[in-house]
Amino acid sequence: MTISQSPTEGGFYERLHCASGFSISIQAGDGHYSTPRGPSALYEAVELGFPSEVDSSILAWAEDRENPTSTVYMYVPAQVVLDLIKSHGGPVSGGCPPLASPVLPSR
Repeated sequence: MTISQSPTEGGFYERLHCASGFSISIQAGDGHYSTPRGPSALYEAVELGFPSEVDSSILAWAEDRENPTSTVYMYVPAQVVLDLIKSHGGPVSGGCPPLASPVLPSR
């Protein structure tokens, strides 16, 4: 299992893939719906985007609730993101900004 907590050269984190097959984009920093909005050692809230399937635990943050797999999710709290990843069996590959919680859940 390789989870990167550093963005790619283009400034984006790779799409996160979970053991259940679920995947999602998790972004933070300049130009994203995150807290803080700039570079940070830890993020309290991040931007999620384009999940591979609908997950009711994040719908409250959806920009477009009519199209939950084709939208971004704004300022999603770090703990909600960690719980989401855990609910899908933990991460298996991809990237995630450093979250203001102890550690990423493992499988």
